[in-house]
Amino acid sequence: MKEALCLQHVPFEGPGVFRRALETRGYRVRSVVVPADELPLDYGNFLLIMGGPMSVNDPDSWIEDELRFVRTAMECGIPVLGICFGAQLLAKALGASVAPGPKFEIGMV
Repeated sequence: MKEALCLQHVPFEGPGVFRRALETRGYRVRSVVVPADELPLDYGNFLLIMGGPMSVNDPDSWIEDELRFVRTAMECGIPVLGICFGAQLLAKALGASVAPGPKFEIGMV
């Protein structure tokens, strides 16, 4: 069975509706809460990176570790989807600049 790895950054922001969508497509979903849990040694067959209140530009060492993890997953050809903070990680891992927007937002924009 294929495995989707879900990187959560707060316990209450899990895969949500993505779990069902992935399971319908034959994936088993495994969640890891970063930085509370260590990053796993494998990426699975799909990487889902969830949100949180932090910024990819925060000076925490675990963010740099996760950026390396995401870059390596992409170099290995693993499909990646980033939501909220996960999208920040994905953008920065691909070399984009990430900066605050003009207004605070929560949800879909």
